[in-house]
Amino acid sequence: MSIKDIWEQAINADILPLVEAVGWVGGGVFVLMILALGVIFWGFR
Repeated sequence: MSIKDIWEQAINADILPLVEAVGWVGGGVFVLMILALGVIFWGFR
């Protein structure tokens, strides 16, 4: 099963808002991790 199939199923199932919310949360966590790593490395420099 490809990403496209999953994406089409998600759209067809009307869970697009949920997918979008998960994407936003995942992106936010990713950005926070990057910032935390930056602060740690900068602090120990």
